[in-house]
Amino acid sequence: MSRPAPSVRAAAALAAEELRMTARAEDSPRLVQARARFSRVTFARWLGVTISDLASDRAVLLLPHRPEHMNAGGVLSGGASASLLTMAGTLAAWTEVDLDAE
Repeated sequence: MSRPAPSVRAAAALAAEELRMTARAEDSPRLVQARARFSRVTFARWLGVTISDLASDRAVLLLPHRPEHMNAGGVLSGGASASLLTMAGTLAAWTEVDLDAE
């Protein structure tokens, strides 16, 4: 069973709240940028992925245990695990890039 997609306004409010909750005073400007960009990844929100730890070239993400993340055998589906891996690698790469540069 899939969850309905949130409205754009509700998704933006959720992203802003997540950013406020996860941003840390000691974060560098690039970490702040990376967190902000990740908070706008609709697919990550849909999966329920959150940032556990973020540092330069390092991202640790959490994926909640949900029935829709499991395959028919009851284990994490390959698509969910591949998505988590891709998101973590992308977020870690963003920590070393000036996302405001043109």
